[in-house]
This record gives sequence, C-alpha cells and structure tokens, in this order.
Amino acid sequence: MLVFTRTILLISASLLCSVVKGESVIAVLGPEAGEAQRQAYFEQILLSSLTLAGGKFSSARIIHVLHSEATRGGMIRLIKNGTIDVYWTATSHEREHELLPVRIPLMRGLLGYRVSIVHRDFAEQVKQPGVSLRDLTACQVRFWPDTTILLSNQFNVASVNDFHKNFELIHKKRCDFFPRAIFEGQADLSMAQATYPELRLFDDVLLYSPYPLYFFTAKENRQLNKEISKGLELMVSSGELQKRLENSAMTQHLFPLSQWQSRRIIKLDNPLLPSKTPLYDKRLWLQLEKN
Repeated sequence: MLVFTRTILLISASLLCSVVKGESVIAVLGPEAGEAQRQAYFEQILLSSLTLAGGKFSSARIIHVLHSEATRGGMIRLIKNGTIDVYWTATSHEREHELLPVRIPLMRGLLGYRVSIVHRDFAEQVKQPGVSLRDLTACQVRFWPDTTILLSNQFNVASVNDFHKNFELIHKKRCDFFPRAIFEGQADLSMAQATYPELRLFDDVLLYSPYPLYFFTAKENRQLNKEISKGLELMVSSGELQKRLENSAMTQHLFPLSQWQSRRIIKLDNPLLPSKTPLYDKRLWLQLEKN
C-alpha cells in the first residue's frame, strides 16, 4: 500500500479539478516513500505548464490523494472515476485507449535508456569473446512493461513479482543483470548495496527502446488536458523543460550527455508503443549516442 504525508481520502467522482474555496485544485497521487524527488519534478512541470498556458487552471494548486488501488490498472480507474485528475506514467496501448494523453515526453525519452545492476563478477563475464546480453538472463518484475519489451526482443528473462527480489537474484547469480532507467540505477544500487554489497552498476552497455512518459487525464477532462499540452509546448520551445531535466536532483547527474557517447547502445523495439507516438518530432527527444 502506498503511504503519503499529505492525503485526501475521499474526492467526489463527479468533480474533476474541483474548486476549493474559490481556487482550482488538481488531485494527484501523493509520493511513495523515497520518491520525493521524482514527485517534485513532475508536480513542478505540471504547475508550470498550467501557469504558462494562462487558462482556467493557471493558478491551480495540487492536492494529494491516498488510494490503495494505485497499482497497474487501478490508476486508470482512479482517473476515470474522478478520484485523481492527472497521472504521469509511461504510455501504452491500454492507457491511450482508456485515457487522454498529453503526447509530450516528460523525460524527453530518457526513460527508455537502461543501465543495469549486476554482480561484481558480471563485467568479466560479459567481456568473454562472443558473449552478448542476449546470451545472459535479465531480471525483471513480471508485470512491468520492461518484461514484455525484453521478451519480444529475444532476451532471456527471469521475472518475479517483487521488485526487491531482483537484487537477491543478482546476489545469488540466478540472473545476470537487472535493467533500470538510466536516472534510477545509481539510487537503486545505493539502496541494494546495504544488503548486497557485491552489487555494481553496469553502464558500459545501455539498452534503449522508445518509451515516453506522459501526463494523462480523463477523456472528459479536455480543458485541463488542452492547457497542460499548451504549456508543455511552450516549455519545450523555450528550453525550460530541458533546463528542468538538467537541474532536477533526479536527473542532473546525467548531464552533460556527452559523458554517454562512448557507451554501446543496444536498440530494442517497443511493442507497447502506440502508433501516435510523436517519434518524428525531434524537439521532444534526447539521444545519448552521437549523430
């Protein structure tokens, strides 16, 4: 169950972007334990986009909601029944069918780049002649999209239900590498090394698949969606979204991006990627490899 410091337990399903004491409020899920930096990044972008749009929600404030259904398909229900107004998550066919996306990648595509958490012996193993990551076994959470992407690209995957179980499997060498988003790897390693000090971060080889993370609203909430989209377009055009990435405590260690240009990048197809993904709009995406 998720635990949040600020909570509102009941919000009428008939109210989207409610007005409390004359001011607009936008309900979002509050942060999970240890996710304060991530939450702050997305909330700040959300509020900035609405301010820049200059519309009905330009002075809105955010309220946090506690709900036990905030996993997997539960998030879709929470938006559709009006418990929350906005959610940020990686896109999928189901989410774009059920909800209304703002098709501007909030991480500028960085979510699609994966480093790996490995056993300290892994580096020597992967350096053996003729050995590739596809010859080894990835650890992953069973219901995460990563598992589907890896399997569809002919990777061997040992999947488990519990996120933390992956570190134990690496420790016991029951699988070889645990792919994590490029901005998550170091924090996850620091946490895991408290129990398994022999784990290491492997970033000599990166996995990449196009994997945008969007804001989503209910389909009925078109005005809010329109204002978020307008504001984000302005943030992209002005370079403000890029500056937010460079200055966020969550991602600032990734810059300058030139530090990644010597890495080998294995590109994967993403079978979960909807056809309307704006891959053609180069303004929206960062790339780590040299042109």
